[in-house]
Amino acid sequence: MLHFQKYGDFADYFGSRWHYYMGEIIASIPVPLVFGKGQFESGVAAKVLREFAQDPFPYLDESGKKSMIAAESGLLRKFTELAFDEAAEARWQECRPMEADNIDVGPATETDLQGDLMEASGNPF
Repeated sequence: MLHFQKYGDFADYFGSRWHYYMGEIIASIPVPLVFGKGQFESGVAAKVLREFAQDPFPYLDESGKKSMIAAESGLLRKFTELAFDEAAEARWQECRPMEADNIDVGPATETDLQGDLMEASGNPF
């Protein structure tokens, strides 16, 4: 949905209290996987976790599927609630990469170069 890649993305979008808002919902997500010794080092666990993240339903029983559906709807409800609250616009503005205000579309002009502001000394430092 929002394509967050790391925990820091949650903080960038929802603020430093993101876990307060969504921690309970995230904790309700069922993860029925158990890995043995050496499976993380060999990469087996990473492969299974990647597949689980893409489509968790084949790994879940009926109660797990119901829990996953409830967690997904809870996350969507919370995202929607937070996306339209009073501070959402401020959070959105803060997480956007800022563009420089002096970027022109056309080629550089004599004024853009501002060569008369610097004295040529021959010293590059």
